[in-house]
Amino acid sequence: MAIDTRPAVEVRKKLTPEDVAEMLKSGQIDSHERWFELVNGELIDVPPSGPDHNWKMLNIAGPLNTFAHHAGGQAFGDGAGFMVGADHKQLRSPDAAYLGPQRVLEPPLPTWVDGAPDLAVEVLSEDQYGEAYAAGKVPEYFAAGAQLVWLVDRRQQEVRVFTREANEVIIMRDDAVLTLEPIIQGFALRVADIFR
Repeated sequence: MAIDTRPAVEVRKKLTPEDVAEMLKSGQIDSHERWFELVNGELIDVPPSGPDHNWKMLNIAGPLNTFAHHAGGQAFGDGAGFMVGADHKQLRSPDAAYLGPQRVLEPPLPTWVDGAPDLAVEVLSEDQYGEAYAAGKVPEYFAAGAQLVWLVDRRQQEVRVFTREANEVIIMRDDAVLTLEPIIQGFALRVADIFR
């Protein structure tokens, strides 16, 4: 029989993005073996979400990347990290993201971008944290400078579009067309093409 030697009460310091960067640098965390976000000072494991989730993400990130090459800006798939929230202390990794032409990052790229992307996309994943988890990120992205957030619901085959300071959410389905306005004009993606 093993004896539990853990203390009855333990106090842990809340981690900051700087702490996490140091842990990565020292090898305490291996970002190739552990997918995580920093939420309220704690590392939260975010396991890979599966092929269908990834397929939908690529159906968004691919067109964003093509658009960025022609119109300017930068597109990212999952794995890009952003420091969000009012104090930029949350580390989030949206499933897709876009930075407008005026915010293009020059090499060497940082481990985490300080602030939110102009567009943050979350593909809802039942086997991770579901809609409640993703919806909680929306105000964090806006507090850190995002202009647009898309929540992609695979079950309903719809996208909920949130814009900064809007009092409503726009729900788009089928042949409705997603744009990057108010960030930049010229991008168009049919909702149905995400789910094909």
